[in-house]
Amino acid sequence: MLPAYAANACPVVANFFNTLRFLAMPVDFNIKLFNQPLFGHSKTFRGFIVGISAAIFIGLFQYFLFTSGYFQNYVLIDYTLYNALILSFLLGFGALLGDLVKSFIKRRLKISSGRPWPIFDQVDYPIGALLLCSLFYSPSIWHFVIIIIISAMLSIAANIIAYLLKIKKVWW
Repeated sequence: MLPAYAANACPVVANFFNTLRFLAMPVDFNIKLFNQPLFGHSKTFRGFIVGISAAIFIGLFQYFLFTSGYFQNYVLIDYTLYNALILSFLLGFGALLGDLVKSFIKRRLKISSGRPWPIFDQVDYPIGALLLCSLFYSPSIWHFVIIIIISAMLSIAANIIAYLLKIKKVWW
């Protein structure tokens, strides 16, 4: 799940440092549906590119650790280079897609961008990551549940830390 976590966190960091400014365009091109944004201005091409790139980088790092002899007895997949690339892409893209779907639903419920939606804000990206990665690898139902619970707790902790470091303006 590390590629999914990186994909979820790195767009916030890229926004904070204002990197790749030319890609900071909303993925919905500011199109509105029933006078509401499709996703919101914070869902950008920069976020997708940075997030997926970070996921692939983490996947390659995990592949390197695996081929170096670390963690070979503790993995759930066969860490070939191909598998690492495909899985990290699917986890990263799935995490961002899960967040995008949640944002679409929030806009339909008239919850404005940046406002909290407890529980859903914490489980959107791991659910998206796991669903998309299931095209390649299907975790057991127990792995799925444990990953969702751990991801929700990590999400809360990461958001509080990002807020304390002034990377995020709100703690959620």
